[in-house]
Amino acid sequence: MRVTARLLERVGYQVSGFTSVADAAAAFRADPSRFDAVVTDYNMPGRTGLELVREFRNLRPDLSVVLISGFLTAELEAEAAAAGVGKVLHKPFTTDELYQAVDQLLASKPVSG
Repeated sequence: MRVTARLLERVGYQVSGFTSVADAAAAFRADPSRFDAVVTDYNMPGRTGLELVREFRNLRPDLSVVLISGFLTAELEAEAAAAGVGKVLHKPFTTDELYQAVDQLLASKPVSG
């Protein structure tokens, strides 16, 4: 995910990148409002991206989520949609596809205030 973080930083996003699922979960639990969106891989050591998404969306039901995977079945895509994943990116994906996925999800969020 380091490459993904760098790509998003390059276009102006403030990114908190984590290489550990436990560190990402701890940071999110500590301050869920700090995060506007989550980009996660489906396959990670110890937990799946969907497990992480479910935990995060329990804390922040409005959270925008992009799920990345190299192998997604129709069943897994349906499960992702049910978990609140807004966009699914299939590996390999282009940088433009990543930018568009994040941009679209954040643009569709209502502005509070």
